[in-house]
Amino acid sequence: MNFVEPIRDRKKIAQIKNLLRGQGRYRDLLLFVVGINTALRISDLLQLRVEHFLDKHQRIKRRFWIKEQKRGKRHEVVVNNSIQEALEEYITSYPGIASNPEHFMYFNTKTFSFSQPIKRGQAWKFINSICREVGLSGNYGTHTLRKTWGYHARLQGVDLALIMHKLNHESIAYTKRYLGITWLAICHLLFLTFSLPIYPAPLRLFFHPRSYPPRWYFSLIPHFSSCIPRTYVLLFKLHIRN
Repeated sequence: MNFVEPIRDRKKIAQIKNLLRGQGRYRDLLLFVVGINTALRISDLLQLRVEHFLDKHQRIKRRFWIKEQKRGKRHEVVVNNSIQEALEEYITSYPGIASNPEHFMYFNTKTFSFSQPIKRGQAWKFINSICREVGLSGNYGTHTLRKTWGYHARLQGVDLALIMHKLNHESIAYTKRYLGITWLAICHLLFLTFSLPIYPAPLRLFFHPRSYPPRWYFSLIPHFSSCIPRTYVLLFKLHIRN
């Protein structure tokens, strides 16, 4: 089984949202936004109905609970600002959807039949194709949305134990492998975030201080850690320990 990638670049996430809005694909926009903001499995995402998002007065809820299909656990879903914005655009585009609380949110837009959601294969095709459209290379699929939530939660400092609990994993080691958090990703994040030279003085003879280093460069980090700024070394050690 091929490893499915999270979307690591926030600019690509924004680009996907803008592309879907520009194409008027508000069902797909809602699926994408809910997926990367809730960490729900695709099987649970596709079963969401109007009653989950709207109360009896057709007002947007701030949170709701679902029972996960895979493990049978209750999962709290918080409707944040990003989801609310996408939901408002969705309801405006498909006004008939709100007439029945039993309508599925991710219906077939060709037949406009609200009684059945799209299939898992259709969701995979959408996610894979939209990632290709914005220039992402790699393997993307239905787990991409869930992994994207976890990946960015970790990079923002959320404890791995909390992420593991949210994703319903059995071990932290599995969560790290699942999210694809690697040394290269951490180094890349530091480089992009702080825009600082990450070469020790001797190697600056060969590389421009602001250029992104080749992959083999990171394998040398443990051997010249004394030359690297203390902040970088501490972050590398924190990553290894966790």
